[in-house]
Amino acid sequence: MTEKGVLTGWEALALPFAPTAIVHSINGECVPFRAYDPSFGKKPFWLCEMTSSGFAPTDVIKANKGYIVCMPNNKDYGDEYILGGNGDITYKAEKVRVPVTASAYNDLPTMGEYTFWPNYMHLAQSDSVMVINKTNYGSNKPGSVFVPDQRPAYPFEAYVTQRLLSSGEAAPLRIDSDVSGLMDIMYDLGDVNRSVYSENGSLFIYSKGSGEVNIYKTNDVTKAPTKFISYTNGLGVGIGARLHVQGDLNSNAVITATPYSCNNAIRWIVKDGRVGNPENILMSVAAWGAQDDAAKVVGVDAEGKNGSIVDYYQGGVCQMYYLSDWKTSANLVQDNSGNAWGYNTAAIDVRPFNKARYLALFEMGYWPDWGLTGHIYLYDASNPASVTGTTDGSSMLKYAYTIPDNFGSVGYASDGRFADVLVTPSEDGYFLYIFYASNTHLSFGGIQVDCIKK
Repeated sequence: MTEKGVLTGWEALALPFAPTAIVHSINGECVPFRAYDPSFGKKPFWLCEMTSSGFAPTDVIKANKGYIVCMPNNKDYGDEYILGGNGDITYKAEKVRVPVTASAYNDLPTMGEYTFWPNYMHLAQSDSVMVINKTNYGSNKPGSVFVPDQRPAYPFEAYVTQRLLSSGEAAPLRIDSDVSGLMDIMYDLGDVNRSVYSENGSLFIYSKGSGEVNIYKTNDVTKAPTKFISYTNGLGVGIGARLHVQGDLNSNAVITATPYSCNNAIRWIVKDGRVGNPENILMSVAAWGAQDDAAKVVGVDAEGKNGSIVDYYQGGVCQMYYLSDWKTSANLVQDNSGNAWGYNTAAIDVRPFNKARYLALFEMGYWPDWGLTGHIYLYDASNPASVTGTTDGSSMLKYAYTIPDNFGSVGYASDGRFADVLVTPSEDGYFLYIFYASNTHLSFGGIQVDCIKK
């Protein structure tokens, strides 16, 4: 049983193959939350892997790797979302060759002195085999802590070992990190501040997995903002990691909010200062989910007539798209340097300036200490469809800037990595400003571009 605000209900899993389908015997096909798209009709469940800093959400099950899983099972959910307790889960794959079980595995995930092992045998109870508790363990609820010498590890149940530096007993490992917060996504929680954006007045957006999303605006930071938009979010995933405004909220503008774990955008068109009805737009691009589950969708013009541009991490391919009708995608620039696996390009902005239109891309290095330096690229996007070729070699590229890395001894964000970029012209129209921020490069800065031909 899962509970609101309580760490419980997790189980460990390992499979000798990568499943192509995960099916509940009553509610049909289901997917991890990180791969969840409400428009596909599949039911979500929680899936996490061990990382160096704790257990973190992931979107796919790979062969011969340990995971922890949790199936929604609480009366507060709708019956169609309950996957635990009232049916079986089957992991399926067809035409897959399963090799003889290895006696040793390479590249096992570790967290400090702990290692997470796949397992396909019945391992006897011992003080070196740590399994998830099935019953209360002290103050810990069932399914919340790996405990040594409690019970056997069963086939297809992953387990944990601890490397002891001296003689002694292994210490229990709680499933903490971001997991307890992750489990709150299907409950009716209070609003969580997800994003702040400013364009001709400040906008603040607050979001949660379900419920009401409120957007506020103000043109004076010394005064309280006023509510501008309320939206009932029924997607089952949070909205607001990326918010974009194109135009002037007091006249004509397009507002886009990008949800997590899908290929949707929520759009509002503002005409003569009045906000139109929200539109849930499904785009013909692959759903995003990896590298902190972020994407950014920006409207090209203030009326919504010239389409949108979207960019995000896509399986090691930093591919930007132009959607002239907001739905049908065409490829724009792509990083083909061989390092796209380590960059996230979910940070773009586009603005009119000096009788043209310019598009900025912030290519954030996910691991800057590995030499993955961040970059700002500025393209002439007067014709958005022409911004093609390579990220750093497009014929439309007009300016490039290397982001300084300032993480130093402080270190960069180990999770929740984030970057964004904002382009805005000066009030007199002579300058174009590009502002950027990143919690991996620990950089916040601005670039000034003028309209004078040198």
